[in-house]
Amino acid sequence: MQITTLIKQFFALVEPSLPNEWEVEDSLLPLANQQERIQNIILAQVPVIWPVSNALCFTFLTRFEEILPLVESGFLAEWVKELLDHYEKGGLQAAQSCISRIPYFISHLQGKRGLNFEEAKGRLQPYINGLAGREILLLPAENLYTNTSAIFVPQELRLCADREQCFLLYKFMVSFQWASIKLKTLAIKESSDLAFATHPLDTFFASFRDNILGSRLYHFCETIRITHFLDQELPGLMRQVKTLLPAFLPDLNTRAECSTVTELLQNMFFVRLEHNVSSKTIALVKQWLSTCKENTADFTVSKKAAKAIYPLFKEETLYQLLGMPLFFQGELRLDAVVAAVLEKRKQDKKHFLDAFSTLLLQLPDTVTFSSENASDEPQSPPSHSADQARIVIGNKNNENQPHLSEPVYIQINNQEIKLTDELASLAQDIIDDLGYLPEHYVSSAAGQAGQSRGAPDLYPAAQGAGIIAPVVYDEWDYRRKGFRKNWCVVVEKQIEPVQSTFIADTLKKYRGQIARLRYQFEVMQTSEHFIRRQRDGDDIDFDALVESLADALAGYPPSDRLFIRLLRDQRDIAVLFLVDMSNSTAGWVGKSIKEALVLLSEAMEMLDDRYGIYGFSGMRRLRCEIFPIKTIEEQYDTTVQQKITGIGPREYTRMAPAIRHMNALFADIEAKLKLLIILSDGKPEDYDDYKGKYAIEDTRQALLEAKSQGVHPFCITIDRHAQTYMAHMYGPANYIFVNDVVRLPSLVPEIYKVLTT
Repeated sequence: MQITTLIKQFFALVEPSLPNEWEVEDSLLPLANQQERIQNIILAQVPVIWPVSNALCFTFLTRFEEILPLVESGFLAEWVKELLDHYEKGGLQAAQSCISRIPYFISHLQGKRGLNFEEAKGRLQPYINGLAGREILLLPAENLYTNTSAIFVPQELRLCADREQCFLLYKFMVSFQWASIKLKTLAIKESSDLAFATHPLDTFFASFRDNILGSRLYHFCETIRITHFLDQELPGLMRQVKTLLPAFLPDLNTRAECSTVTELLQNMFFVRLEHNVSSKTIALVKQWLSTCKENTADFTVSKKAAKAIYPLFKEETLYQLLGMPLFFQGELRLDAVVAAVLEKRKQDKKHFLDAFSTLLLQLPDTVTFSSENASDEPQSPPSHSADQARIVIGNKNNENQPHLSEPVYIQINNQEIKLTDELASLAQDIIDDLGYLPEHYVSSAAGQAGQSRGAPDLYPAAQGAGIIAPVVYDEWDYRRKGFRKNWCVVVEKQIEPVQSTFIADTLKKYRGQIARLRYQFEVMQTSEHFIRRQRDGDDIDFDALVESLADALAGYPPSDRLFIRLLRDQRDIAVLFLVDMSNSTAGWVGKSIKEALVLLSEAMEMLDDRYGIYGFSGMRRLRCEIFPIKTIEEQYDTTVQQKITGIGPREYTRMAPAIRHMNALFADIEAKLKLLIILSDGKPEDYDDYKGKYAIEDTRQALLEAKSQGVHPFCITIDRHAQTYMAHMYGPANYIFVNDVVRLPSLVPEIYKVLTT
């Protein structure tokens, strides 16, 4: 029935009543009558859906072919109720998802409960990570396959009613895909072609008369190799699977008991084979399949086996022998593999360039490298030892067999540079993938480092007294649940003192407030409070005395804690103020921050609290800049005032490296209370990909590191959107939003007083 005809009848039947269901057996009806009966059953649901949603009703009718199984099984009315429930809970998208799950709905009503992937993922994900020794994401999909970076698993499994059996089958399916990754079934080994567009197996399959049949034959040979590997690696799992497989593979029941899953699959194939070919052909096939089970076999053996077996049969016979792919084999998605491998190579290269350029920047100036040959173009693998003079990787005792547990180095301009463990691992991954480390990877990293080292005024630390050399800090990557080691280079830069009327104007503008703050801070210097019920003290505690007399009259032993003592607590506080100097602080924001620092510094002179003031800005991870305005040992004097005047907008707001640098400074400070106060006008962000959730999570991690070291962070922000992310970064009660920047100078000292009282 055409959709257009259905839609016309649909609009005609919205209001009038619909015919009753026929009660005649389908087998007794002519074909035309059967179609009309099915149409009427479907259209009978229109008045049920139409009042709820016109769009949903239209979607219901246009998915005619998908709904047919519900009519045939008699579950249409029950399913429509569930469809409407999904729509009311999640809208049209949820309803469309319900339509796509019709087969699972029918299976459920027929008693086949099965298992949902989301229910199994909690156990499957740690299992597969443990197998692989790394994280391999399990993702829901319509069909089973792998792109070698992740495994895509069916959303629901209803091969049997028992949920534990379904979980066992899920476990076998992901184990099989993991083994295919480990054994490189879909590996791309043409290392010389770094910009390939198709998978090499596409070319191999095209060499067969029927490329689909060629792919199935190769997949079957690989299945024998993979299950043999699993029989050896996971014998417990495979013994359990062996008892379940006959229920899903009927041909297995025609053979005697086998000891392994591999033997089961071989016997299934040979049972089909006996009815089609001679014993000589069977012997040849057995011989080739045996080579696939050898422990030294790789995917090239399966390719040779497929090439040898294919000419022995007609295409029609091979289709009958191989049948459809088994449920645990999955699909060969070569295009997905190509996309994943290209993305992995891109990321491996990026990580190597970033990590190696960072390492080069930490080397002394005696190690030289040039950016002249910083080509980013792929090059062919070296064909002669002379071509590798620039790059040497390996153990110094045996350069031909590098071992990551021993020193690994790269040679640039005859200078050996020892790699960190992370870099050695990255280099080994690239070598495993490509067969060598491309020279342009090293030259590009050297070029990046050379450009950064040659940037104007990038490292003035060596010239400024009391300013440290560049320091490298880790950066938190929430996606990998771990740190990017030695990722951000932090350098302290001198801020030029500026002579102007700014300080005098500020002192004049806020003279009344400064006088009041000085008085309040002076009172804070020595905190006094009474402690009651002491054995000795400065005065009598009359409440305690009355209670003691009452106890004595009642026959209880009286207390001897009858005095009040005046306790004077001396402050032991160290505070660092971290000031945002990004380009967004231009104008009134920057001026208000500077005025706030002047007021605070003037008031702090009445206290013995140790305090320092630092600004931060920068661009990208290799240029995170810290500007010491007042170190914790410095006195507040004219020079500090002129540095405050010199505070101005710079570049971006990569906040986490600055926080980690403050944590490092606090490590050398002894104090009862360590306080880090951050003045910022916006959320963390940088010129590169450092933004959004990534930047927020890295900053949050740096703040958690501060808390673990006994540092109490607090943020004062004027960002209007701060409520959306500040609570997540700092935690409740650890930040304040100032909605009027003009009020900032008066509020900062007040906030400090509250935090330290």
